[in-house]
Amino acid sequence: MTDPTTGGAASDPIDARVARRLRQRRRSLGINTRLLDMLIGEQPGTVDRFETGQRRIGAAHLYRLSQVLQTDVGSFFEEDGITGDDKGGDGAAGPRSPDDPAFAGDGAPRLFSEAKRLAEEFARVTDPEVRATVLALIKTISETQRR
Repeated sequence: MTDPTTGGAASDPIDARVARRLRQRRRSLGINTRLLDMLIGEQPGTVDRFETGQRRIGAAHLYRLSQVLQTDVGSFFEEDGITGDDKGGDGAAGPRSPDDPAFAGDGAPRLFSEAKRLAEEFARVTDPEVRATVLALIKTISETQRR
């Protein structure tokens, strides 16, 4: 449902909470919005629109986001500061294999799978200098490939 006064998604408190929890989880893993767009098989700017409330997050997107961000769907609905364990949930996020069809999206499944694995490993790097070096290296390789 669209809010006729803003042209954006309706300002439902639950939608706002889901968007806020998405942003928190993405940031906690150190994933930027462009990479997350790619990992869920969407056009650039989609995650930004989700997080700012300009676009509602549908069930399929919520499922893909939970898989890529390695959390259960219910975590997006939790109030700030409450975890699934606090509510008695098992925290299960479902299938996590990069080869699982749920990760394939409508784009290039192999690229999606590789990007997901890259994001998972990158999220484990805790040293900010190492992360910056890895990002610079990938950027350099990418720019070289475009020439």
